Amino acid sequence: MQNKRRKKNFVGALDIELIEDSVRACANNALQLTNEAGKLLEQEAYSRSMFLALTAIEEMGKVIMLLSSIWHSQADAAFWRRFWKRFRTHGEKFGRMQMLIAVGPELFSEFQGFARLLGKHARVVQLLRGNRELALYVDFNEEGDLVEPSRFTPQQAQEVVEAAQDLAGHFRIWSLFPKGTLSQLKDMGKPTDTEGPSTSR
Repeated sequence: MQNKRRKKNFVGALDIELIEDSVRACANNALQLTNEAGKLLEQEAYSRSMFLALTAIEEMGKVIMLLSSIWHSQADAAFWRRFWKRFRTHGEKFGRMQMLIAVGPELFSEFQGFARLLGKHARVVQLLRGNRELALYVDFNEEGDLVEPSRFTPQQAQEVVEAAQDLAGHFRIWSLFPKGTLSQLKDMGKPTDTEGPSTSR
């Protein structure tokens, strides 16, 4: 039996039109995941609702990363390699969110309200580090203790889902913006730092 080659992920550059399409797709997915998380919460599927809500917040982080990429040349292969590594790494997405909000409120006025919400929900977004999968799978924590999804309480699930719903309200615009908007933002000039330090652990 022949060994199948592992399919490689795309690591090339994105043009501005594809970035726009990707922003809309990630924003729409974040909104849909948030809506589905709310329905699961109503059905008392607490850990699963947490998983979808935290995944929605990660998708919002992808929107921020995509927006930050518009100032980078398609010829900058080193940047795009870093971009795709970060785009596909769970721990990176909220770090990118924090970074661009710090440098970009003047360019993206819609993020001003979002920045305030981040402080309000800081405890929830920290759950992105190491807890998202624990809301879905049976696993062991760093101390070697068995961890089951049922350990999450209704109160925890409600807090996470409500945070995702709150944050999603400020992302709705990125699912609706007119074609050509990102080209206009690109022409306004590059922020001081659109990449920031890595937050991988």
